Amino acid sequence: MKHPIVPSTLSDLPDVLALLEEVKLPTEGVAEHFADFLIARADERVVGCVGLEKYGSYGLLRSLAVAPNFQGQG
Repeated sequence: MKHPIVPSTLSDLPDVLALLEEVKLPTEGVAEHFADFLIARADERVVGCVGLEKYGSYGLLRSLAVAPNFQGQG
């Protein structure tokens, strides 16, 4: 089943932080760069995320996470 991937909104931040903690990824710096995150939802629940930290013309891909019960589903 495909899940929509959409830009993050500030109201998604607590759910993304919880997902990152669940998969044991760092949460430092996420709030500062949250405008450049994408999230995947299933039934309104955040089940995936990925962020980009922009530094001039460079970017650092970070916080790529998928909820454990959604991993391996394509």
